[in-house]
Amino acid sequence: MDKEILIAIQRSYNFFSEMEKRLGDYIMENYYTIENMNIKELAKIVGTSNSTITRFCKKIGCESFIELKMKLSLASAGSKEEDNDIFNRVYNNYHQIVECTKNSLNKEDIDKLTLKIKESRRISIYATGSAGLIANEFKYRLERLGYLVDSITDSHRMLINGCVLREGDMAIGISASGFTQEVIQGLQAAKYNKAYTVSVTNFKNSDITSICDINLYTYNSKFIKEKSFINSGLSTLYLIDIISMMLLEDVNTSDKLKDTISKVKRNKILNW
Repeated sequence: MDKEILIAIQRSYNFFSEMEKRLGDYIMENYYTIENMNIKELAKIVGTSNSTITRFCKKIGCESFIELKMKLSLASAGSKEEDNDIFNRVYNNYHQIVECTKNSLNKEDIDKLTLKIKESRRISIYATGSAGLIANEFKYRLERLGYLVDSITDSHRMLINGCVLREGDMAIGISASGFTQEVIQGLQAAKYNKAYTVSVTNFKNSDITSICDINLYTYNSKFIKEKSFINSGLSTLYLIDIISMMLLEDVNTSDKLKDTISKVKRNKILNW
């Protein structure tokens, strides 16, 4: 399935006007229904004009509404408008998130990040809300691989931590919107002190992307029709798995993980 057009809409989302965002939301959630619509029908459903739809098409690299429909048709191949089987609905939603995240990621950036992780003296991961759970998971992964890392979800600690980081350290900020001010302030402080900064976000042209050395883009579950029931951190967990697997390709890192597991098992036996 070719979901490139869905990724293009997300990438351009922060460049849209409010009405264009409304149109984009509708298309992303109902892209498999657009094929049989004409431009007037879509405009009526969304409550916008033909000219707004035409401008929207141009912003995402389509010459016309017809071209947009063709690309959406490719993206919807195999999708069903209605599927009463909950197992299939959840699977299809997860599949879309993972597939679109895979196509959004830049392998060169991930290669560069894994190299920087290996070189870093210490790593701090900033996140708020439910993203804090993802930050903790990222921390545990890197700790087991032998890296000195901390996950910080308190806004005051983020800023303090950013102020004490130095050159040779790394700060990773997780913010789906790219506008989480607590995370941004921590990254700004880290950047000022010459730490290496990384963002994990959904949208280009956001505040967080303007201050980081590397920006990794994941797919936003807000565009899934049943978004209220979908794990918003799924795309980031997929990214963490990729980073972890790439780090494990290094013999030294793999040995550190084996040593950590061995020591934990030995400690459990001694304290049984």
